[in-house]
Amino acid sequence: MAFMHGKKFGWLVGAAVLAVASPARAALTLSFSEADTGGRTATATDTVGNGLIATTTPGVYDFGFTGNNFFLSGTLSTETGTIGPQTALPGFSLTTTTGGYFYSFGAGSLTITLSDTGLSLPGWGSPVIGTIAGANGGALSAISAAFSASTDNGVTYTPVDGGLSFSSVDSSFAGSITGNGANLDALQAAVTLSTGTGFFLDNTLSFSETNPVPEPASLSLLGASLAGLAFARRRRANPAGSSEN
Repeated sequence: MAFMHGKKFGWLVGAAVLAVASPARAALTLSFSEADTGGRTATATDTVGNGLIATTTPGVYDFGFTGNNFFLSGTLSTETGTIGPQTALPGFSLTTTTGGYFYSFGAGSLTITLSDTGLSLPGWGSPVIGTIAGANGGALSAISAAFSASTDNGVTYTPVDGGLSFSSVDSSFAGSITGNGANLDALQAAVTLSTGTGFFLDNTLSFSETNPVPEPASLSLLGASLAGLAFARRRRANPAGSSEN
């Protein structure tokens, strides 16, 4: 009986601590702002449950934007990661390459702004990494990306770094920045794309902002959960009342 109670206690402790250690999904807001050389503008804002369509994979959403000249769709995912040395703490990743499209029928610029609020990044200073990559196809004339973070749930953002700029866009472009932050609860990326002509084929885009280091609190919780499981196994191997000669 004591063995059964010990086993149950160990599993309950392990399960409860792992549940607490799992990060909650944050709130995503995706907005588009198009300005054409002809003076036309187009805007749109999507949030989880309004414009962002949940897929069969938890934390992954489909999105789409139909402007005057720019048209794009793809997937947007929250980065919650797992507990362990390769943990990716909450952030986001947007891509037009998976079952999506990205093209323009004319000249102009498009700014894509993505914010992820309600996060809980470590209180100690830790890297925040922003990345952008894609394929040009010959028509994108300039790309800029600014990554920022906030400690007040997105009310006021501060730059993570100087940002990225491609004033001459290669056929295959990629770049990343690394900043530093503490007590962060919101991340935001603003990417502006400019073209002097229309483009249709071979144009893909992806960008993300994450914190790819393990959170000490999560690792401590993991250690506690493993200790609980070890306790259960020890009670099973050495039930109460048994003695060794």
